[in-house]
Amino acid sequence: MFPVIAALLPWPPWRVRPSDRPGSERRGDQAPAAEAPHLLACRRASALSVSQNVYSDNVGEGVHASYPPKRRAERSIVSKAKKAVRSIRGLVRSVRRRLSSGPAPEARAAPPGPAAPPKESPPPKSGPPSAATVDHETALKFFEKRKAGYQRLSAAVAPYVDRHGVIFDVGANIGYFSLILAEELEFVGKAHLFEPVPHLASLCRKTLADVSFEWELHEYGLSDEDAELDIFIAADGNLGWNTMIAEKASAAMKRVAIAVKAFEGAGIDEQPSFIKIDVEGAEYKVLRGMLGALEGWSPRPVILCEVGWGQGHPSWEEELSVFRELEAVGYEICGIDGTAIHVTDITKTTDILFLPRES
Repeated sequence: MFPVIAALLPWPPWRVRPSDRPGSERRGDQAPAAEAPHLLACRRASALSVSQNVYSDNVGEGVHASYPPKRRAERSIVSKAKKAVRSIRGLVRSVRRRLSSGPAPEARAAPPGPAAPPKESPPPKSGPPSAATVDHETALKFFEKRKAGYQRLSAAVAPYVDRHGVIFDVGANIGYFSLILAEELEFVGKAHLFEPVPHLASLCRKTLADVSFEWELHEYGLSDEDAELDIFIAADGNLGWNTMIAEKASAAMKRVAIAVKAFEGAGIDEQPSFIKIDVEGAEYKVLRGMLGALEGWSPRPVILCEVGWGQGHPSWEEELSVFRELEAVGYEICGIDGTAIHVTDITKTTDILFLPRES
């Protein structure tokens, strides 16, 4: 390329002809002979053609050349367009790679962790204690709150209880009355406990686990016949309110099937000195089932009996007839203080004593 450029110059650029220097003409120098016009025109046209192609022929050889302004502008536009196309193609390739590889790691949803354990449902709120489900500790607390009443009864019957004798606890519930007799009267004899409600019978065993007296538990109720029937258990938390008298039961009370027996068929040969009966209105049936044994025993036992509802009992007349039979056998009906009463005057639930006249 260099020879071509040199050919276009009237004189090598690194040498300045003396004739070109101001005031530097040498004496004796002569102007060069003029070139023929047609040869000069051909030489200049050839040099111009070569110079226009010098970039494409020598760009790889590190030779630099300039272009006419218009040509340079066109090449600049083309170059920018190519760069833009390359940028767009690169962007398209990037988008395609992104789509094929899924969302970016930071945008991907985290893999689901282990499922959270289901929340436990809160336990249902427990209602009042029931004779069918109550635990022993709760039942014992229930009766401990009423201990003063049991102490009053134990004091009333103290003159009639043989410490070394036999007692019957009919309607034992959890055995609390027998426990009080041991604590208050130092009873060390033998107790027969009758409790038909299965759950209460199981609690009796816990109540009497450490007592000093002998005891035997009968898981049936006493009545005037052998039968299977329903007892109604309170739902209001009153553990002492369990009755076989359907007319006095409320709709909220729970039915529990139980077994009852007449005493004469129970197979108990021991004679008691004291009997406690608390069966929520069914006392007259227990007494009627024992009439034969009471008539034959001597001495006859003292009987502490709760009379449910008095004149309000659904079978009041039937109950009075049983009381009259007891009087015929030789019993006197008294209050717990030992004074005689007219049983027909009882108008509410009352504790009474049946005292043998010979006592």
